[in-house]
Amino acid sequence: MGLFSDHKKIHYKGNVIEVECRVAGLQGKAQYSLVINNKRVDTIEGTLGKFSLRGEIPGDSAAQAVPLSVRVDQGWFGTKYFLEVEGQSLRMENVR
Repeated sequence: MGLFSDHKKIHYKGNVIEVECRVAGLQGKAQYSLVINNKRVDTIEGTLGKFSLRGEIPGDSAAQAVPLSVRVDQGWFGTKYFLEVEGQSLRMENVR
């Protein structure tokens, strides 16, 4: 994670999936938000460890949504973000 924030993004089947992270307060607790197509769908707070954010993207038909999760691995030496959807694990890219 950057000093005070992270912003990761990935494009998947015409959808924009982002994770925003901000350090909240002096205790160093981080707040992670999952944003899908410019809509915030999940938020979690944590310090160190593994976290999951969950949401859905539109499927091939209007009635079918595709579930997804973003795995956040926050350690002492950095944070890694992975989109997990349809049996794939895709690393997310830095925005800033």
